Amino acid sequence: MLVRVGADGRLVQRTEQVVDLARALGDNLAVILKGHGAVIVGDSIEAAFVASILLEENATRLYQASLLGEPSIFEGDALRELKRQTWQPKVISKIWNYHILKADAAKVL
Repeated sequence: MLVRVGADGRLVQRTEQVVDLARALGDNLAVILKGHGAVIVGDSIEAAFVASILLEENATRLYQASLLGEPSIFEGDALRELKRQTWQPKVISKIWNYHILKADAAKVL
């Protein structure tokens, strides 16, 4: 998942800021707002939720890898192929259902 960092760290309140945010997001699923967190999108609630889970898990892995040295990251064709394999309705449904079952078992639903 490619995640850009938005240049404007202010709270998004004006139309031009929304346009800048959309431009920073582009065709991606998430953009990080300096000092505010992330904006994550999807074509459904399930897809947006899964994108947020993947963003958090990958950020954690990247941080942990950086503690050991320079992390190796996917780029270019390798990144596109990984996204193609991962971002499938079957995978999104599997991750969504896993978290529904986990929440149900914890009695939070």
